[in-house]
Parts: sequence; structure tokens; C-alpha cells
Amino acid sequence: KMAGSFVVIGARGNTGKALVKFLAEQPAETVGEIRALVRDLSTVSADALSCDARVNFVQGDVTQPGSLRAAFKGAHGAFFVAAGKGYEACVATDQVGVENVAKCALECGVRRVVLVSSQLVHPVNRWHPIRGILNTINTGILRRYGMMDFKFAGEQLLRRSGQEYCIVRPGRLMENYQNSADRTCAVGQCNVSFLKGGEITHSDLAQVCFAALLAPCTKNVTFEVATKPGPIVPIDDRLLQQAELSPSWDKNWTEGILC
Repeated sequence: KMAGSFVVIGARGNTGKALVKFLAEQPAETVGEIRALVRDLSTVSADALSCDARVNFVQGDVTQPGSLRAAFKGAHGAFFVAAGKGYEACVATDQVGVENVAKCALECGVRRVVLVSSQLVHPVNRWHPIRGILNTINTGILRRYGMMDFKFAGEQLLRRSGQEYCIVRPGRLMENYQNSADRTCAVGQCNVSFLKGGEITHSDLAQVCFAALLAPCTKNVTFEVATKPGPIVPIDDRLLQQAELSPSWDKNWTEGILC
């Protein structure tokens, strides 16, 4: 089996760094090249993310579709773990940027795009207090739409693009778990708060994303992910298969595209 090239969009963020690190820990027979997408190559040092020779920094900006082609050419998969800060940046990254990536990935023959979104993005949760906080803390309170709306719009644009995808919706992201007790990673499809928005570390989310890119059962599927107290279980395709995720779940949604 030929080693693949993988693109990490948002490689300098917490989840992006964890993803690059996890990919670099995989055997060369599986991961042949890790392309860490950055907007300005002059702002990063060669060893900023990993000393692994397979990690290459590639210039690209999701708001500039033409800049993505070099990174996507010949890539096996792409991980979208970027997020905007501020109203205009959220629109440009979480909505329009996702659409740009989907179109370019399709043109370049990328097998699958994994998008990291968030729990509670679906409009059915519009009155949920946590969604309300998340929707305004980054984009302002005097706006009709906010970050969570743009994230869901980005999801919908990816679903309708024709590009093969998987959308991962984590709960509360953490650097480390708050206590030392073992935790079980769980996935499901509910569109609302899954496991009460349970926490998950960036490193565990990175493992989920890699499994989601490779597993046949996550083709064109959206799912929530979080952890709960319990025995540690491997985060791999078996975890996803056991969840019996349904692609048809995505096909019933018609709302969410913002003008």
C-alpha cells in the first residue's frame, strides 16, 4: 500500500499541531508526507512543528483558492482544523474557506476532506445558552449571525460540493484532561449536545480525525465526539464502525447556507 501525502490546514493551531505530531508518529508506509499549510512561510521555523523529515511547510490561504492547489496536488487527504478569529475572519475561514477547500480538493483529486467543526452548530440549537455564548464571543453580540452559524454554513457547503468528506464535531477542547482518571472516547450522531458537550483533548481529537479520514464507514458522514469516564479504548476505525454511523443522516438538512 502506497504511503499517502496529507495536508493539515490550520497546522499552527492546537489541534493542528497535535495532528502533525500524530501523523509524524505513524509509519512511513502509511504517512509519506505531511504538508503543513501556512499563510506566510517566513513566520515559521523549519522545526516549529516536528523534526520529522516528512513534515513540509507549504504556503496557502483558504481565502485564496488559487494558493491551495500546490498543497493539494497528489494529496491523499486533507484536514481542515483552521478557525477564524473575529467576524470577518470567521466568515472568510469557517464558511467561505471551507467551500474553497472543498472545490480545490475536488479539482485536485483529494480522496477525502476531514472538517473539524463543533457540537451545537446545527440551527436546532439556536437557543442553547452554550451555542449563544460561542456564537457571540468570537464575532460580537450585535450581529445577526455568528461563529457557529458560519461553521454550520461551511459544513453545508462541504456536503453539497461533491467532494468526499467527513465532518467531526468535538465537544469542549482541552490541552489535558482535568483529572487523571481513564476516559473512553465515544462518537455518535445527535445534532445536539453529545455526552453533555464532554471534553476531548487535542491529541485524542487528532487520532479521531486520522481514523475518520481512512475509515470506509465515515465516507460523507457527520458525527459528534467526546469522552466519558471509562476504560481507555483504541481510537481507530473499529471505534467508528461500532458507532454504526449513517451517511443518510446528512442528507435531510436543508437549512444553514447564509447569504
